[in-house]
Order: sequence, then C-alpha cells, then structure tokens
Amino acid sequence: MGFLLSNYQLTICILYSLIFCFSSSAHLCHNDESTALLQFKQLFSFNCSACNCVRDSAPFTDNWKECTDCCAWDGVTCDNTTAHVIGLDLSCNCLYGTIHPNSSLFNLVHLQHLDLSHYNFNHSQILPSFGRFTNLTHLYLVYSHLSGPIQSSKE
Repeated sequence: MGFLLSNYQLTICILYSLIFCFSSSAHLCHNDESTALLQFKQLFSFNCSACNCVRDSAPFTDNWKECTDCCAWDGVTCDNTTAHVIGLDLSCNCLYGTIHPNSSLFNLVHLQHLDLSHYNFNHSQILPSFGRFTNLTHLYLVYSHLSGPIQSSKE
C-alpha cells in the first residue's frame, strides 16, 4: 500500500523544506571571503619559537578547510544577518611570514575587528592597504613585529 500526501500536506512539506534550506544557507560565509582567508593562511608557516606566546598545539587555523563554512572557523566572526566576515582574531597563533600589499587579507573589506597580535610578521611595514578597512573599529598588533604608520587609503 502506497503512502499518499494530500495537496495540503505536500505544500506544507515543500514550504518547510524551502524555509530550512534558506535559513541554514543564510549563515554560510561568502565564498570570496572564505577563499581570501584560505589564501592568507597559506602565506605563513607555523613557528612557535617566532612568537611571544606559549602554545603546545597546532595553529587553530588548522580547522580552516575548503568546502566548510568559514563562519564556523576558529578566530572568524561573521555578521548574523549578512554572513560577511566582520572579525578575525588570530592572536597567538604562532604564524610567521610577511604581509604583502596584494595580500588576500585586504579583500575582507567588512572587517570591524582584527587581532594579529603576537604574530611574527618578520619586521614588515604596515602597508597603506590597511587603510582599506574602512569599517575597522578595533585593530590589535601588539608584538606583531610590524612597524610604520597606518595611512588612510584612497583606493
């Protein structure tokens, strides 16, 4: 004997499925921001002797994987409504490297909070590209081995 749904039951099932699909996808981060974070991560090596923090485990960027929601990644905060990346806390992550002017970090234009403290950026200069973060309200760079002024960008 087959199971038949009335038109009313079928309509309710379809509506429920649509609501569930749209509500669950509303919190997924934007693909371009996920890609920017993954590209930024690839520029650095893990080197605990190069940072001022005591850390016994691997960097928490290890849970940053393709095809996963970057809003659920350690250190990443997304806006609940727009799902744009608005916060990035990578303090004490024992990463070592240099920030370049074309770094994908500067593609995260919705950032409001950025914590790169206790990184070893190899005595890089603070780039004019930091001026692209027009929504930034909190910037933490203590013990980051960065130097120079932060300039407003006209880009």
